[in-house]
Parts: sequence; structure tokens; C-alpha cells
Amino acid sequence: MKIKEKTMEKLELFEAASKVLLDTMQGFKDNLSAQLTLLDSDNWQYDKGSIKVCKADESGFKKRCRVGISYNLKVSLLNEDAEQIWLLFKDWFNTSRLGQVERNPNNEDLGRYVFSASSPLGDQVDCSIYLPNEWNIPQISLSGYLTARYRACDLDQSQGKDGGFKR
Repeated sequence: MKIKEKTMEKLELFEAASKVLLDTMQGFKDNLSAQLTLLDSDNWQYDKGSIKVCKADESGFKKRCRVGISYNLKVSLLNEDAEQIWLLFKDWFNTSRLGQVERNPNNEDLGRYVFSASSPLGDQVDCSIYLPNEWNIPQISLSGYLTARYRACDLDQSQGKDGGFKR
């Protein structure tokens, strides 16, 4: 059974979407480092995350998602810094494919700020800031998730472009 044409119009390929998400996160981290000298550090820790493979669909093809993408920096920030980062986050992601931007104010009185940007497909980037206090290790963290998608070769195979070999 071939993947329906209607679905293919909305479908994004795993490789391309993964690259765009990684580039968007890298760009935001670089923008933060340029805007706030406190974040301009060589001590950022990067984790490329891992690729998870979903169960095969009725055609035998498996979607893939990428989880655990992150940038982390242990740094002491102030409330004013967190507010400035929120403005930068909102501006950066409102113009990206992750245009659904939210701020979760529930734990800000405890020195924990969480900003989130997501796409209609379910891709997401979160920015978490922990201000120094007795409960927090001061840090800023960017984490990303790419929802499940087909690889380009799977779509080619579903259209019969390479002899019908299924992975």
C-alpha cells in the first residue's frame, strides 16, 4: 500500500526536518551568546540526541524521531537575564517553523523559567533557566524533540523509485 498523496503533501522528510531543527537550535544558542556576554562561553555542552525508530506501518516502513537534543550551560543568571532571554526566545521562534511559543510561569517564583516553542506537527524546543538558589543548580538548557517522520528513501520506495526494496 502506498502512502496517500494527500498525506505526502503535509509530510516532511526526517533528514530535512532534523537538519532544520538542529540548525534552529544552534542559531538560537549562538544568538543568545552574541546578545548576552554571560552566555558567550566555550563551556556549552551539546548532545545531538538519539534517533528512535517506530514500529513499522502497514506498508512496512518505519518512521523515525529524534529525542534528547540539548545545549546546556552552567551559569548564574538573574531575573532580568531570564526576561531578556524570554524576549529573544519569543522573537527567534515566532519567525521559525516552531511558531507556537509559550511561557510557563508556574515556577518562576522558585527561580525556574520555562519557555517552549512547538510546531503543529509536534516538534518542540524548550528553554529552561534555573536561577541560583538553595533548590536549583544555576544553568540554562535548550532541549529539542523532532516528531516521527519517514526517511526520504522510504518515500522513494513507496513510490516505486528503487525497485520496491523495503527496509
